[in-house]
Amino acid sequence: MRYFLIVALLLYSSLSFSQQKETGSSFVKKLPDPQKAVNDFGRFLTSNEKDTLELELKDYLKRTSNAIVVVTLESLTDPETEKEYTIDEAALLYFNAWGIGDKAKNNGVLLMVSRNPRRVRIQVGTGLEAILTNATCQQIVDNNLVPNFKEGLFFAGIKEAVEAVQQLLDNPPAAEQQAMAQYLRPAVVRSESRDMLGAPPEKKNPVIGFVTIGGILVVCILFIKYGKPLSSGWYTRNGYESETHHRTFHSHSSGGSWSSGGSSFSSGGSSYGGGSSSGGGASGSW
Repeated sequence: MRYFLIVALLLYSSLSFSQQKETGSSFVKKLPDPQKAVNDFGRFLTSNEKDTLELELKDYLKRTSNAIVVVTLESLTDPETEKEYTIDEAALLYFNAWGIGDKAKNNGVLLMVSRNPRRVRIQVGTGLEAILTNATCQQIVDNNLVPNFKEGLFFAGIKEAVEAVQQLLDNPPAAEQQAMAQYLRPAVVRSESRDMLGAPPEKKNPVIGFVTIGGILVVCILFIKYGKPLSSGWYTRNGYESETHHRTFHSHSSGGSWSSGGSSFSSGGSSYGGGSSSGGGASGSW
């Protein structure tokens, strides 16, 4: 009997140590029960402001399955070990310890605020990094969070940042079109420059035209003979669309991809479904 008690105690100690190491010891607070999207540990918001944000974020979760979570902290120092964390370290610890977003989609976003030191951070789940790039998150931090926070308008800053994130997540094709426009812009500039300088139009080699047409004909013949139709779907300028109206958009700049489902999310869902972040996002000081 004593042997089994010793083994059980050792196992419990090992698991406890492993959990503390993974979550940053006592720095990461326990996930509140009941779970909430707005966790105002730093007391930045009034009761009405928290309720307003909570309703909005829960509604957005049900509608899209994307989990946006707000965490405010009084300090970035571990009260037990007195270790000081950066806002980047703190946000990554909280994100992965709490499992923000869906485990399969990794579609979570964490907005973290610290009072001492005065820092803000947008932490992005790996499944949303193609849309919420580091540069895009930095714009939200610089344009929405920092200016409002410097004026003491904490609710306004968080609300504007949340709305900016939602707008980007709801319109991924626009972000992709913008990236494509930047990609094509050098060719347009070169053409316009030639016109402005009065340069003669570039001469086209007729041989290249015949070779191009011949290549297209060969591809068409091979496709007709050996090609297979796409199963229950088709490609459009917005990506691949299936008969279930589920679209997958591909990011040519980063090589990643993400999915955008229908306009509603039937189940209640949870903001904490085991999602993870690899460190994408942006920070700022106020």
